[in-house]
Amino acid sequence: MATLFIVACRRLGLASRFVSGYLVSSAAVAVHRHPEAIPPVSGTFYGPIEPNPKMTVKVEVAHL
Repeated sequence: MATLFIVACRRLGLASRFVSGYLVSSAAVAVHRHPEAIPPVSGTFYGPIEPNPKMTVKVEVAHL
């Protein structure tokens, strides 16, 4: 849906870009013209397949 909205905005002549929201900084934000250039999370898991695989994620934000 975000891609459709961005393309519609661009067709109407409105400046638009993707923002991931995963970069906390007063100087810059994670932005790009193409969504594949700013993936919020990437990686690969190799391991045994269990009956009920479980993944937990912890995100901490701190001002430096």
